[in-house]
Amino acid sequence: MIKTIAFMHRKAGITREEFAKHYEETHAPLALTLLPMFRKYARNHVTLSPGAPDPGFDCVSEFWFERIEDAMGVMEVVQSEAGRPLMEDEHSFIDSGRTVSFLVDEKISALPVIPGKPRMRRWVKAIALLKRKPGISREEYIRHYEETHVPLIIKHSPGLVGYARNHVMATGPDEPEFDTITELWYKDLDAFNASVKATRTEGEGAIPKDETSFLDMSKVKFFLVNERISRIPAVARLEAIPGSSLEGKVAIITGASRGIGNALANGFADAGAAVVLVARSPAELESTVREIESRGGEVLAVPTDVTDGAQVSQMVRRAMDAFGRIDVLINCAGGTGADRSIPLTDMDEAIWDRIVDLNLKSVYLCCRAVGKIMAEQKSGSIVNFSSGAAVHPVWGMTHYGSAKSGIVQLTRVLAVELGPYNVRVNAISPGLIDTATERKWMPPEVFEKYAKAVPLGRVGQPEDILGTALYLASDASAYVSGVVIAVGGGPQ
Repeated sequence: MIKTIAFMHRKAGITREEFAKHYEETHAPLALTLLPMFRKYARNHVTLSPGAPDPGFDCVSEFWFERIEDAMGVMEVVQSEAGRPLMEDEHSFIDSGRTVSFLVDEKISALPVIPGKPRMRRWVKAIALLKRKPGISREEYIRHYEETHVPLIIKHSPGLVGYARNHVMATGPDEPEFDTITELWYKDLDAFNASVKATRTEGEGAIPKDETSFLDMSKVKFFLVNERISRIPAVARLEAIPGSSLEGKVAIITGASRGIGNALANGFADAGAAVVLVARSPAELESTVREIESRGGEVLAVPTDVTDGAQVSQMVRRAMDAFGRIDVLINCAGGTGADRSIPLTDMDEAIWDRIVDLNLKSVYLCCRAVGKIMAEQKSGSIVNFSSGAAVHPVWGMTHYGSAKSGIVQLTRVLAVELGPYNVRVNAISPGLIDTATERKWMPPEVFEKYAKAVPLGRVGQPEDILGTALYLASDASAYVSGVVIAVGGGPQ
């Protein structure tokens, strides 16, 4: 995702405590309401221990977006009539003339999972602002940081449980006075103190020696912060519903490497679930693992071809070995790839089999393997993915439409079969969702044609599916089973 960072200063006469209280209770909820393009929103309020130097600002705010256009769109909103309440509130407590914001290139290290580790919101977090030495180019600095310094920090910081670097991309008048905003998470304050001490003494001074070789140590700032994270809007809204928490639950999500499945993987982790990520691409899964672990999530990646029964069985065994139970199954793997827009009379049998296997057989295999476990547990929720193509004829998509129609009936019958075991089975039928895969295989003119037909006036984003998926996965929908919910911006 695209990430920006802003440094905020409180207005004169407002205490740091008053600033943080207003920011969290008034400004952040208003921003989330008026700026739906946010995919995640974090505030790091500076906290100073006695004698600690003041970094000169009060909050480091972080904003994540799906696309660069969304990041640029923030200014359009805040400068419009709709954004006036947000700007008026900002001017009431923030010294806007001193705000500095810029794009960053975020790098995240996957660190070893700590057994029984707490959620990240209970961790201790520190931020370091770093500046390169004169004469070292930004490219040389970043290369040395990532290839040499990062491994040293991880090796000699035993209490470190999360580590991210945000390398500044801004140049010119908007360029801040440092090159990297480093975020470091520790299990607790004792672990923080132990790690700080270890980085000064272990490895024969390896870290201090390396730091002085490429950092301007006179410009380094290091301080603790009180981190507050707003989940993507669907998670934030659902948290107010009784029974909606996924804390302590284990969710398997197929198709987790990209698109809707990837949004669900991140969203479910943010909502408190331990997530098992399933897809065929190990590299893409590992990227998602690093992102979730950096935020304190519990995650296991199991590369799997979900059309292969033996691989599905092995995947489920690994999930049970790791977590001991399975509470949620999200069957999101599917699609057509290049095998679309083929009339039935011209369709090879191999293409038919490939699409039906991916979109229907895979769901059968996963439901069969996980359904047995859920029946023994006497609890569980299965969420399958159908499509508008299940009920609306789409030329050249008989294979896909037939498979997705099969999902509808599979869902209803399985809800009847597993209902006596307190296992619920439902389905989501997404409309047009703006994913890289959809853009790749759908001609632009066709994409725009379908987009214009959406009653809500916009194309869906992968995160638009998250709220419904969270609802169906959680106990908030404890009396809902055998239904198919359309999430497509209105009837078309």
